[in-house]
Amino acid sequence: MPNNSEKAAKQTISVISDHTYGPDAHSFLNSGSNLSAFIGICAYRPMSNRSFLADLIPWVLKRSNHVKIIIGDYLERHNLVAFEGITEEEAISHLDKKGQKIIRTVSRILQPYKDTHRLSVVDFRTEMSLRGFKKVFDGVSSYYTSDQLFASDIRREVDRFVADSRRYDHDVKQAVLSEQAEMLDKYVLEEVAMYVHLYLQGYTVEVYPGQDLPILRKIAQCTYKGFPFRYSKRTHIGVKRQ
Repeated sequence: MPNNSEKAAKQTISVISDHTYGPDAHSFLNSGSNLSAFIGICAYRPMSNRSFLADLIPWVLKRSNHVKIIIGDYLERHNLVAFEGITEEEAISHLDKKGQKIIRTVSRILQPYKDTHRLSVVDFRTEMSLRGFKKVFDGVSSYYTSDQLFASDIRREVDRFVADSRRYDHDVKQAVLSEQAEMLDKYVLEEVAMYVHLYLQGYTVEVYPGQDLPILRKIAQCTYKGFPFRYSKRTHIGVKRQ
């Protein structure tokens, strides 16, 4: 029987149709219990708020009984160094605390489902330490240095991300693009590698609050010849709060 948060989720979570596609989209949205899914949670967006997670997570668990939730805390270190001018050590220390707080929140929300679902919650740095991720990251990074189209699209993602940022003024954004663009390339490379890594683990359905990364869609469409990993059967579900 649905609990109160599940009932609320039906009312507050909606699908972004322009950012929902893939071979299993219909199946996931209508049943999906045999599909493995993961949720990516950024450290610095409204999606990390407890009220939003309390709606989103039950919504996903209704559609999949095998779910992995990954917290993008460590990934954000690149942004803090680039935009705030702090050291990487300072950024990591700050983000570790923020990530652990999010994990505690998520774990409390998951508690009622532990007997009926296969669930895992992991921080970004822990997942990055796995041999499987390292293999993917090395492959993606090598491809980045050898394929001009892929490299230019990585930079295009950086330009889009900086332009869309609401936390900084125009002068800060321009300074970051002129001085720290390569660092933010690393951000995108790590993010791309993580999505591919989780896909190869069997989590073929991605649930993400907000817009999909165009570069991920291009990888799935086999736009980049010779890309070193399969990703063609990925399904992306874009969601938002109503």
